[in-house]
Order: sequence, then structure tokens, then C-alpha cells
Amino acid sequence: MDSTIVQDLPPPAWQDNPFPQYRKMSGDFKFRQAVRTWPYVDVQGHDYTGRDSSPFELELYFINTCTIPVPNGYARWFPEYYQAVMATMQTGKAGNLDHPLLGRVRAVLKAVHFEISADNLSGALVRAQWEETNESPSTTIAFFGNITTSDPATLAGNADALCAYWNVSAASSLPSMMVLTQFGLTSTSTVSLRSLWGSIASSVFSFTSAVLGAINSLVGIVDTMIDAINALDSVLTWQADDALLSFRAYLVQASVTIAQQSRPVASRTLSEPTTLDQFAAQTGNDLSDIIKLNVTYLGQPEVPKRSTLRYYASAA
Repeated sequence: MDSTIVQDLPPPAWQDNPFPQYRKMSGDFKFRQAVRTWPYVDVQGHDYTGRDSSPFELELYFINTCTIPVPNGYARWFPEYYQAVMATMQTGKAGNLDHPLLGRVRAVLKAVHFEISADNLSGALVRAQWEETNESPSTTIAFFGNITTSDPATLAGNADALCAYWNVSAASSLPSMMVLTQFGLTSTSTVSLRSLWGSIASSVFSFTSAVLGAINSLVGIVDTMIDAINALDSVLTWQADDALLSFRAYLVQASVTIAQQSRPVASRTLSEPTTLDQFAAQTGNDLSDIIKLNVTYLGQPEVPKRSTLRYYASAA
């Protein structure tokens, strides 16, 4: 049992400015649930239609007696570091919010409350509120906040660079040299997460089992690197760990997309009215899959007779 395990978590940060002297950080998950009601039937039904932006609140102290490393030495938390941080909180633009539990989240700053009082003469108290943001509909946001961008090569490169500082690399994490054949590489090739990704990037969405196998192998290499980073047992490795998790989130989402797109899609014309959840049960599909294939019927209480619904012919 470890009664101080939270102290081992990476500190929260905004735009790469860490806040180790924080009192608490909270957050919420909210889900959009479309309500369905039926006459003379007790209890409503619900259709899950997506996750709302998660709000986060951070309460921290800027204390004059505490210092933080900066490029030219050390700065006092108050007033020097306080002034630098407050400058980053006045742009209104989306940025990187690092959460001790969730990792890196793209967020916008919604409100900042700051105060000084006679109860604390050594500095200032700041409460900041963020909200998770999605800057492009084409961006896939993984649950628990790990964001995957449209540029996985950058994610892989960041992970390579941050892990190299700790002498952890993709080359040292290969299960065997034979795995390189999946990526069209040889034992003389330069091996990194970026080079492994680059060898399959152009064909990643060709939806073939070979590409899916290569992605799964790459996930295994990333997992080995994560284990190596965690084995160092240092809170200073959190940036490398976060970079690996971000790249891993993209890989997992890509493998899910490939698996879904490679599944044959069939259609059925209804002989009787039905609902999307009933149709999902009849076809052995998940309701979320049926919704994705038949978005036009999402807002209707029933799908009319003679409508044509699509479904995956082989359930996942």
C-alpha cells in the first residue's frame, strides 16, 4: 500500500508550464444521450450519440518561498513564475493541458480566478478552468483525453526524441529482427518509431490484413517502450510516457478503423417499422455501428417500413 502514490504522478501543466505546487485538479466526463420515450411505457430509453467536451478545474498556489527550474537557473513561484504563467493564460487560444491522470488534452481556457488575501501573505491563489476542444472534425479524440492528430509522424518523432533521452528506443524494443519484414525494412535499416510508421503510412488505409498486422506489431513495440520507461521509476519520465501513449492512441484508432472498414457491409429493406437498437440486435451489430451506417435515421423514433438500413454482415 502506498498512501502517497499521487505524489508520483506527473504534475499538471499548461502549454508546457508545469504546476507541481497545485492543491487539486478536477474533471468530468459528460455524454450526449438522446432520449427516446414511448407512450404508456415507463422509463425512457437513451441512445448514446457522443461524448461532450470534458471540463477541468485546477487550483494552485504561487508561493514566494518555492522555486522552479528555468533555463537561466531558478525562478520564484511568486512573482516571477506567476507572471510568466499568467501571460500564457491570456491568449484565448487552444493549447496543451497536461492532466496527472488523463495525459495531454487539447483544451481552451474558459476562466481564471486569482486572489491574494491576509490568510496567505506569501503569494497568490489561482483557480483556472479549461474545456476540452476538438479543433477539427477530422481529428479523432480518444477517450481519457489522449489526442490523436492527423500527423502521426510527428507523434512518433516526438516519442523517439523524448525516449532517446532515457536510452529507450524502438530498435532496442523489437521482439526480434524478423518483425522488420512486416515494415519492408532490413537489419541494416535505421529503426525508430517514425521510420516504422513511415514504411507503412502510405498504405495504412488500404484496409489489408498485412497493414493491420504491422500496426499491431508497432503497438507491441510501443508497449515495450512504455514498460521500459516505467521501469525507470522516475516522475521525470512523464513527457516520454505521454508521447508514447499519444502515438499508441493513434495506432489503436487506426487499427479499429481498418478493422471496421474491412468488414463487409450489407443492406436490408424493412418489412415492418423498427428502431435502430432493435435492428442492431437482429443483425448482431453494436448499436454504435448501426448508427454510423444509418445516421439519417438517428433522430427518428422509428425507422419506417420499406426503409433500407445498412449493417455489417460479419459482426466484430
